[in-house]
Amino acid sequence: MQIVCISCTLWERAERFRRLIAGLRECEVLFFEPEQPLLSRQRRPREGHKVAGHVTAYTLPASVPPGEEGSAQITQRSRKNVVFVQSCMQDQGFERPLLWLTCPDQAGLLYEFPEYRGVIYDCVREWKGYPYDWEAAITEEADVVLAGSEELQQQLSRLSNSVALLPNGVDFEHFSQAAKGFPALPADLRRIPSPVMGYLGEVDGFTVLSPVLLAAQSHPDWSFVFVGPYSRRNPAFSRLNRLDNVYFLGEKSPSTLPRYLSGFDVCFSLVSERSPDPSVVPEQIYQYLASGKPVAMCTGGRLDALDKVLVTACHFDYEFSVSLETLLELEMDPVRKISQMDYARGADWQMRERQFRGLLSDCGLL
Repeated sequence: MQIVCISCTLWERAERFRRLIAGLRECEVLFFEPEQPLLSRQRRPREGHKVAGHVTAYTLPASVPPGEEGSAQITQRSRKNVVFVQSCMQDQGFERPLLWLTCPDQAGLLYEFPEYRGVIYDCVREWKGYPYDWEAAITEEADVVLAGSEELQQQLSRLSNSVALLPNGVDFEHFSQAAKGFPALPADLRRIPSPVMGYLGEVDGFTVLSPVLLAAQSHPDWSFVFVGPYSRRNPAFSRLNRLDNVYFLGEKSPSTLPRYLSGFDVCFSLVSERSPDPSVVPEQIYQYLASGKPVAMCTGGRLDALDKVLVTACHFDYEFSVSLETLLELEMDPVRKISQMDYARGADWQMRERQFRGLLSDCGLL
């Protein structure tokens, strides 16, 4: 089977797609990521790169300039991208592929694309900035719709009977190693004094860091550790980076992440101003739960998708510091730890992959 995915994220950040497609090694996949600024491109538009044994990634050539998300511009972009995708398909010998769409602005592909075998719509956010008709067109045409949360499932089910709940997941076996501990922590974490408030994941220019700034200033005896790529353009980064008890360790190899996680006393999650959807639980939370560590979460609504026993939620900056204090003072309840790990075990990516494969089989696409 041949699959063409039009993604709204870069391959390196498309964890959900990479995991779901991993179980379909008998398929050939062309993955098209959105156009990127020239200086940040890792793949030129017309240069395909093998990013996995059965996946070739390309960068689309056209995008809509900021502030010009009008229907005319999107139609023009769609046509230009269709021609490009067709050219890549011809080069790779693709005919009548399964079309995997991820955003309402790809609705035009349904009308301009050559014959396709079927349609998957993978929806992991509420697309408020696009006309309702665009998402409706994709949802109604799709053979299977994957909803990243119960809220999205309810919304999309008004348009189609083929909507299935498929949340994000976690490599449970990998991250649960943190619950057992390691004889030695990574060298750069070992030198940081306890207690350690830890963050695993990307800090981009839109991550709301103000709760950490307030907590770090109020508790100079605590260490705040960020493991993952970070943007110096974040408005609060420079102020945080000047504090002696805040450490940005940068991006680490995925294989070492459980070692860092095992050294955290409390894990925390932050809201991004461009958060895809507050109802969709990010993979980061599943990673924390798999470790059995206490979790403090600044939430924009994600608590509704989780058992309140699993995380300590806060909505305002001052509540964040109080949540950390509470979790530090209370010894981790063994029952809560087991509940957290059980919840994460149920979200293992291998289970998600099997569910996805079953959905494709049920509708005759596999």
